[in-house]
Amino acid sequence: MKKIVFLDIDGTLVEYRIGKDKVSDATIRAFEEIRQKGGKVVLCSGRALSVMDDHIRSLPVDGYVTSNGAYAEIDGEIVHNVSLTGDRLAEVLDFLDENRIMYIAETQEFSYYSHLNDKEIVDYVTVAKMPRKYAKDARVRDYQGVNMFIVFLDTKEQEEKARGFLREFTFIRQTGYRAYDVLFTSSSKAEGALAVRRHFGEDHETYAFGDGMNDRTLFSVVDVSIAMGNACDILKEEATHITEEVDKEGVLKALVSLGLVSSNLG
Repeated sequence: MKKIVFLDIDGTLVEYRIGKDKVSDATIRAFEEIRQKGGKVVLCSGRALSVMDDHIRSLPVDGYVTSNGAYAEIDGEIVHNVSLTGDRLAEVLDFLDENRIMYIAETQEFSYYSHLNDKEIVDYVTVAKMPRKYAKDARVRDYQGVNMFIVFLDTKEQEEKARGFLREFTFIRQTGYRAYDVLFTSSSKAEGALAVRRHFGEDHETYAFGDGMNDRTLFSVVDVSIAMGNACDILKEEATHITEEVDKEGVLKALVSLGLVSSNLG
């Protein structure tokens, strides 16, 4: 049976906070081997394409599930897209501006920053390796649809007000920041992965690697789920397998142990 391997990025393939900002050559060769055998490799991230660095975008993969499942594309073909458009998008942007809430509005082509040169956002973007060449000033408003937002909230009152207005979204607090991922409640990594599976056909065995809470839905729709050694406890409990940490070649070791690739890739 052919395989589809879904891989989270942050905390799974790389971990920028500890200086692991590249996927190893051996892991890249493993991706190539899976594809040579007729399998598919798909990145499945909370990030939009516009906030993935060039190294990640250069990996030999067949497609992407991005923006926590709001968007998916295979070989450049869009197979799933949930986005905020039209009057409602304008209302949300006006609300954020009027309430002095800093934000990043993410599309797949570009990310739009309300305060592109603010020190907090500059520091955040630098740590997260979000490429500035895909960054634009949000005041331009030349974008047609937003797949997710990142908002920076100062107070509980501000948070409650934002949650009330952005009622079609779920807020997820980022570790170590006052930033929140603002995601379509109707979207998840599971929805994006299912769209990919429908595109390739149901006759594929599916695998998923992840480390965080937003990988739980993904794990629920695949045949084999592999939690990283650095994953949260809940994900480890729900996974069918646990591998080593991101900085100890956890992905590669699991691909070998599961028989998806040969052991002589190092």
